[in-house]
Amino acid sequence: MVSRVLCIFLASLVAAAVHTDINRANIYIRGRVVDTHTAQRTGSVLGGMSSRERRYWIVKGPIDTGWRDVSYVPYDSYVIYAAEGELGPDRWYTEVLPGDKHHPGEVPGRVLMVHTCKELKKADISRWQAATACTPHMITHTLYKFASCPEASYAALSYLTRQNCVKFVHNEEVPHVFMDVTRGVVESGVPGLATVTDKGIQGQNEIVAIGDTGLDWEQCPFSDPKELVSFYPNTSSTHRKIVSLSQSDCECTERGAAADGLSAPYGDTTDNIDGHGTHAAGCMAGDGGATHGMAPKAKIFFQDLQDPYLSTFALRKIFPGS
Repeated sequence: MVSRVLCIFLASLVAAAVHTDINRANIYIRGRVVDTHTAQRTGSVLGGMSSRERRYWIVKGPIDTGWRDVSYVPYDSYVIYAAEGELGPDRWYTEVLPGDKHHPGEVPGRVLMVHTCKELKKADISRWQAATACTPHMITHTLYKFASCPEASYAALSYLTRQNCVKFVHNEEVPHVFMDVTRGVVESGVPGLATVTDKGIQGQNEIVAIGDTGLDWEQCPFSDPKELVSFYPNTSSTHRKIVSLSQSDCECTERGAAADGLSAPYGDTTDNIDGHGTHAAGCMAGDGGATHGMAPKAKIFFQDLQDPYLSTFALRKIFPGS
């Protein structure tokens, strides 16, 4: 089962399979190419690096465990939130520019979704509201909706993307469910023509093991009004969709584990607002409303790999004793 979890998880990170020389390959972000020959290199260019002001940077791998808000971008590179002096020795890096923080060519809408490094203080919210002429609403501690913005307000977009704590800004997106269409594309090559599942081959008596950001198990494709979800090591043979939902263990001293490396739980048995896990699970085995996955009769064993505060995955000791 562990190997199945890892296979599914790694398949969701196809881009990470590309390996290049971390000291030579260019960095790509939002269509911009950063030449590492012109990018700065810690330890050899800036010397002691006295600056302690935190902002977003693009750096070459590997990951440093002390970094915050780590996101992968192609070719062994990462977007992180840190002070310049925290980047570590002998590493290529460059600052994330305002133009990297939004989709190129996208016209700002009346509602802007703003992803931040942390929960904003009331003073910051008031200042940003005055500068953008938008009305802010907190969605999560790192996601804010700026509504009622002036039409096509590039001034608001420019102001928000210049803030150090802003990671990304985009227009409000209305989700649509297309599983009934895409199932046909996968099975027959024709949208809506499901030549496999329509014959009754729908994953009966199968268990799909998934390792990802988390699972919002109360959504209708997974919920069971008659049965509670079982959390590993407990399992359920009667829940209509979920066999078990598990947290992984890792040596995470920053989350309270002992300094000698004792294991601490990793993950939170749910998904974040823009998490990948619920989406992936629904595509694979969702069964509810219009959200029928590729194998709607299969059940799910889900491994929560993401800490909700770190934006990183835990791959160590996925199951106790492994």
